[in-house]
Amino acid sequence: MPIKKINQWIKKAPAHSEDSSSMISLVRYLLFAWIPYYCAVLIYTVIRGYFLYSAVLAIAVVIYAIALNLSYKIRVRTCAFIVILTTIASTYILTYGFGWRCSFQNMIYIAFLVLWYDAMSSLKVKISLSLIITAIFLSLSTLTPFGGTILDPESLEFRFLVWANIIEFSICLSLTAYFYCTLYVDVERTLRINNKQLKLMSETDTLTGLMNRRFAQNELQDIEKAEDISFISIAIGDIDFFKSINDTYGHDCGDYVLSELAELFKSSMTLPNFVARWGGEEFLFVFVNKNGDEALRLLEDLRNKVRNFDFKYKDKSFNVTMTFGLEEYSRTIGTVSTIEAADKKLYFGKQAGRNRVVF
Repeated sequence: MPIKKINQWIKKAPAHSEDSSSMISLVRYLLFAWIPYYCAVLIYTVIRGYFLYSAVLAIAVVIYAIALNLSYKIRVRTCAFIVILTTIASTYILTYGFGWRCSFQNMIYIAFLVLWYDAMSSLKVKISLSLIITAIFLSLSTLTPFGGTILDPESLEFRFLVWANIIEFSICLSLTAYFYCTLYVDVERTLRINNKQLKLMSETDTLTGLMNRRFAQNELQDIEKAEDISFISIAIGDIDFFKSINDTYGHDCGDYVLSELAELFKSSMTLPNFVARWGGEEFLFVFVNKNGDEALRLLEDLRNKVRNFDFKYKDKSFNVTMTFGLEEYSRTIGTVSTIEAADKKLYFGKQAGRNRVVF
């Protein structure tokens, strides 16, 4: 079976959607590392005549195989518990039989890591089980002389068994460490994405996709503090007779007009200039490093684009116009007063017949 297909099989989603897919993948990878190794050690114990330990290994292999099969059917935590329990029990017996120096006991550390990897278990449960595993470890160290082994410590057979256990432990430890690192990276990436989305939601008008009033105010505060900006021009634009559009074609059509105009504004307002939805059918336009005369030319061009834009909603075709009030910013009055002055000029433009820029 190709490695890619095996990897897909191992990473197959758990049976229950609320379970951790990374947790079950970790357990499956460990089982794929343990089952072949235990089978190899099983063959070794049969050849050497250590039939009691052969039986222990055979039982462990069968349980591991069952756990691997059940990992696609039962809860992740149950499967992990079976694996942890089997690992501790088999390791305990093998360490007690072969001696501490053969390094079988190292696999208990992997059980520790699997236990703490489970994000769904409570801290109380993890601490309780950790204390139990520690007590088992202590009892094993008491019963098993640290220097004792049933093998000849000088023999090549002993060295091969120790090396094999160390290599297997290193593989399992590396797998677990990889999943811990991946989990950390995934969590951090998810948090960053969620924070970015929340920030975007708090800064963006949902209908038009433009920045909202709150974000525009924050941007203006930052612009005021900048020392490399020579001019700022601020305009308030309002859609003429917008209420009649809603009354004639419906509020959905009004939303359509706002969305279409927002796209037109985005294509016309190049950085560092920006546009924001100020409220209702009003929009705020900020021109950075543009004096009033330069901003006026840009707004006139935008006004003509709006006037000539054909809106097509269902079977209706129509045009709209906009009126703008423009004011040049100065540090003596600040952005708030500049916006208020632009708003007054917008009012004058409405009174003068609409579809114009008042500066």
